[in-house]
Amino acid sequence: MPAVRSPKELLDYLDYCLHKVDSVFTVLTDERAETLVAASHRHQGTRLGQMLVVGLTHLQLHTAQLRAYLVTRGVPWVGE
Repeated sequence: MPAVRSPKELLDYLDYCLHKVDSVFTVLTDERAETLVAASHRHQGTRLGQMLVVGLTHLQLHTAQLRAYLVTRGVPWVGE
């Protein structure tokens, strides 16, 4: 069974993720986006920019899943 996280833990993780995104995109240049991820990474040989786009698409998928889960349980979604 998955671990249950407290609201504070979730908010702390969200804060961590926001800071991580800021730190990555603050220094992102076209040249850096063209670099390949490290050989130790499971997607070695993939361009960093491509990894970031795939990550955003993946995030959109999970956001939609979370929205569907919450809305079907009566939790209002912001903007509706």
